[in-house]
Amino acid sequence: MTRLAFITDLHIGRPDADTYGVDVRANFLNVLEEVRALQPEVLIIGGDICFREPDAEVYAWVRRQLEALPFPTLAIAGNHDEAPLMKEMLGLDSAHTHELFFRHDFDGWPALFLDTSKAACSEAQYEWLERQLAEVGEVLVFLHHPPFAAGVPYMDRNHAFRQSRLVELLGRHPAPLHLFCGHYHVELSVHRRQLNVHITPSLFFQISRQTADFAVDHYRVAWRLIELDGSHLRHELRYREGARLPEV
Repeated sequence: MTRLAFITDLHIGRPDADTYGVDVRANFLNVLEEVRALQPEVLIIGGDICFREPDAEVYAWVRRQLEALPFPTLAIAGNHDEAPLMKEMLGLDSAHTHELFFRHDFDGWPALFLDTSKAACSEAQYEWLERQLAEVGEVLVFLHHPPFAAGVPYMDRNHAFRQSRLVELLGRHPAPLHLFCGHYHVELSVHRRQLNVHITPSLFFQISRQTADFAVDHYRVAWRLIELDGSHLRHELRYREGARLPEV
C-alpha cells in the first residue's frame, strides 16, 4: 500500500505578518508532525504556500522544515505563489521554465500535477495534458483550483478557475479521474460524470458555504491521507484544532 499526504493553502507569512490571529506556522508544523508519524511515501503541497504575495524568505523557511522530513515533497503553485520563484527556493524539478506541471506515478497509479496558479492554464500545459491523458486510464490529478464552480458562493463568484477548456479536456477522458485540490478553504467533494473533485480544507481557516460575502466558517485545519492499494483508492481528512496567536 502506498500512502500520500496532501496539504494545501498554508498561507505562511513572515513572523511579524498579521495573519488574523491564526498561527499559520504552528498549524503547518503541527500537521507535519502528524504526517511524519504515518510515514507516507511523499508529502504533496497543493499551493498557496505564501500568505499573500510570493516571498523568498517564506519559501526558504518552508524548505528547511521539509528537508527535516524522512520522505520527499512534491508541490504545485497556488494563486498566492509564483511558480518560478517557488521552484528555485524549494529546489523543485520541472522542465517548464515559467510553470510548474509534471507527472509522477505512484505504484501503478499515474498522477498529473497541474499549474493553475494564474486561474488558467497555458497552451503549452494543455498540449502536455492532452498527451498525458492519451497514455493513461484511471488517473490522479493534483491542482490548486477546482476546475468548475463547486457551490461555495464567495469563491465561485470571486476566485474561480477561469477556463472551461480544462473541464472539456478532462471530460473527454474515458476513465475515472480523481482530482485533489484546495483553494476554496472548505471540505467538499463534487462529482461530474467521471470527474471526482475532492477539495481539501486549508491550514489557515475555512470559508463559509452559506454566504455570498466572505465569512470565516471555522478555524479547524485538515490534511488529506490518500491510500493506494492495488486498484483501490481510499482517502480521508484528518482534522485538528487550529493554532491561535497570543493576544497582544
